[in-house]
Amino acid sequence: MPIFISDEITLSELDHQLCDINSGVQKLLKLKEKISHVGVSECDREQCDERKDLLSRIDEVLEHAEKDHEYFDKKRAQLFAHERISVDCKTLHSELVEWIKNGQELLDDSESLPESYDSVSKKFDTLSEKIFDLRKEPNIEQSLVFVQLCELIDKGKDLQLELSKRALMWENFVKERDSAVEELNDIRRQICEIEGRGVRRFDKMLDDLEALKALYLRWSFLADLPSRLLSLCSQLHPLACARREGEAFVEEASELEKKIENLLDSMSAEFRVREEIMHSLLVISDELGVIRNAFDNQNISACLQKKLEQKLEGIRAHLKTLDEDITKYNANRIFLNEEEDITTKRNFEQLEEIEERLKRLQLTDTEEYDIDAAAEVLAAIYPNDYPRDVLREQGIPFDDDLYDLSPSSATSDDDDVSKFETPDDEVMLEESDVENAVEVSASSDVVALSPIPDDPSPGRVHYVRQRSRWRRILRTALPLQVYFSYL
Repeated sequence: MPIFISDEITLSELDHQLCDINSGVQKLLKLKEKISHVGVSECDREQCDERKDLLSRIDEVLEHAEKDHEYFDKKRAQLFAHERISVDCKTLHSELVEWIKNGQELLDDSESLPESYDSVSKKFDTLSEKIFDLRKEPNIEQSLVFVQLCELIDKGKDLQLELSKRALMWENFVKERDSAVEELNDIRRQICEIEGRGVRRFDKMLDDLEALKALYLRWSFLADLPSRLLSLCSQLHPLACARREGEAFVEEASELEKKIENLLDSMSAEFRVREEIMHSLLVISDELGVIRNAFDNQNISACLQKKLEQKLEGIRAHLKTLDEDITKYNANRIFLNEEEDITTKRNFEQLEEIEERLKRLQLTDTEEYDIDAAAEVLAAIYPNDYPRDVLREQGIPFDDDLYDLSPSSATSDDDDVSKFETPDDEVMLEESDVENAVEVSASSDVVALSPIPDDPSPGRVHYVRQRSRWRRILRTALPLQVYFSYL
């Protein structure tokens, strides 16, 4: 009868049974050989029949033994393959368990190497390929170890997805970080170039100021870089190196922004000081010109001389203070070269020239006077007072209907109210003076970025109007009293 082997038999048990079969076959073969050597002549008929029957039965047993051996060999091969697959499944199961453990630790470790996310994730692909190859084995789905392996691989897929996401986040973080660092380095390089120039010409400083302003405007477009990096850092939590790099970049960006602001403030401050000095020099020069034109080698009264001398003393004091400011400015300069134009030398020379001319003038008490000269003197002495206010202070009566001293009357071409109409030639002269003053304003060399109006020409326009008001007064009989009372 054929032998059936249980599915639960082990390979060692099967080998033991095969050994028993082989042993039985050997015994039968020896028995057959021994019987075969017995001579027929030595046996009677009955013994011959028994001998023949015994050999036949031995052959049948050997034939069954051979079939059983083939069956056992086939079963052994199947069992061997099954055990090999079981061993492979157990090995893969152990490797997969270890991979899941390491992968989870990698995600949870704050000090892990971010480059490991991608390499560990790819290792799962190798394990998946081996498991896929096992599916080709016959009846593999019936293996309990393989079923457990399939359950575990689903968990591994979820973990691999997390590792892949983390690897992609790190890649985005690196790109964003490198781009941001490149931007910062470019800005830092330009700032270092500006700082490294030392003192420079004024036009070069203007170029550097414009460059700094451009960098500051550019910074507004880079302001969201730190927030983007910190956002990526939060997605890579708990990875510590990403957090450290993000915080370091934020700190570095903040320091660089302060450096831009400080450099821009320092250069702007030095620029403003220079502009204020230039403005003061220009204003003083214009004041000296007005005073020089006020007497212009004409004889003046002692009173006017005293007033002009007092005004010149005030200008001298202002020049001394300005000279000290220029000295401090030159001592504290960081960005600008020393400029020959920034000096009070020419103003002092003009001042001394005017003082000498003023001393050489002869004083006079005569009542004859030049209306235009008198108007210029009074306009220079009282640049900001209306004539009627001056008359009141001096106790000189006047009639509002007689003297139209409103601001509009100073430049009006047609004065129907005033009884003392300005001649056409004087109106043309006044208009010419105003136009000349405006032309001076348009041609003044003023730096556009100056925080203080550099052009003193508006003062010139005001002076022309004030002189026109005094002309109207001085054309009457009363102005003779006014003029000589003041001079």
